[in-house]
Amino acid sequence: MATPTNTPTRGRTMWWGMTLRCARCGSGHLFRRYFSMVPDCPRCGLHFEREQGYWTGALAFNMIATGGLLDRKSTRLNSSHRT
Repeated sequence: MATPTNTPTRGRTMWWGMTLRCARCGSGHLFRRYFSMVPDCPRCGLHFEREQGYWTGALAFNMIATGGLLDRKSTRLNSSHRT
């Protein structure tokens, strides 16, 4: 398993993330199907797993976004009934 000696720049790492590549080596082929990711990078062996609390953050984000949308919709409904 080859590990690069120099660390990629922050911009390169962000680009690799947006193009679904390995954060360590930049290799592709990390997904078997659309939502099915391989457990390890085939080139450098980096193991991929979700961090503890991953779903908590996703849940909080969705609750805040949904609450904001519902609040905005109810404000529009209330203002349309006043006229």
